[in-house]
Amino acid sequence: MLSARQCPDTEHTADAAAIVLDAEFEHLIPGPAPQEQVMLAAALHRHGSSEPLLVWPCHGRLILLVGYEVFPTIKLYRMPCRVVEKSFPGRAEARMFIIRHHLARQHLTPLAVSYLRGLQYVGQRKPHGGDRRSVAAQDDSMTGKTAEALAELFNVSPATIRLDAEVTAAVLKIAANFETDVKPVLLGRGARLSRGALLRLAQVPLDELRKVVGELLVRGRLNRLSAVTGGVKTTITVPRDPARMPEGILGKIGAEDARAVCQGLTRLLQAREVAVRDSAAP
Repeated sequence: MLSARQCPDTEHTADAAAIVLDAEFEHLIPGPAPQEQVMLAAALHRHGSSEPLLVWPCHGRLILLVGYEVFPTIKLYRMPCRVVEKSFPGRAEARMFIIRHHLARQHLTPLAVSYLRGLQYVGQRKPHGGDRRSVAAQDDSMTGKTAEALAELFNVSPATIRLDAEVTAAVLKIAANFETDVKPVLLGRGARLSRGALLRLAQVPLDELRKVVGELLVRGRLNRLSAVTGGVKTTITVPRDPARMPEGILGKIGAEDARAVCQGLTRLLQAREVAVRDSAAP
């Protein structure tokens, strides 16, 4: 086992058998899609690992933080195992480190970035294991300070952070219906899902959800129609009362698409006003 006197963040070799996998950390981040995983394993076997594994020494164990996508291949072929130790006071800090580490990488899709920012927001707003079902429905008791702090950190608006939380809640809701980890395909480039489509997908009946996600798992992408609609119906039902329509639309299509509808209506109304003025002019 490694000496407790070794300096954190110093690279060294370790026995792969001494590294402990953590179920939460492993499934925290969307890994490669199945096809990408096969290519990654082949390249790793041919050329070796270019980056060390990141581990957390905790109670005499080396818990794997970053490198879950390559560790099975490293262990299977008994490849040299290079590690870098990271020290944290507890699991919450280690969890946040994993999220920040992956956010700093360039290979993520915009939807995956949104998911990870929302995941960090969820983690900082509520203790681990808390009720996340209404995470996007209300802000915390600190009047939005969590969203404001993360917005400054990531150079986005607090509203964007709250929208990110909606994406995270939708992904977790969908993933809870499958034994296979579907986050990689939901958030990968092949799916071509928009934020609005993902939010709609989380609301469809389970049978339809399984059909759409099953297509993603098998093909790695959706057909052209599904890519536009998110695999859901293109019509929605809203209240007949105009005063209640905005709330109904928002609940059906999500904040991002509702904002686009609002902007489109504004442009149409402005164009109509101009046309009316022009027609009334002498």
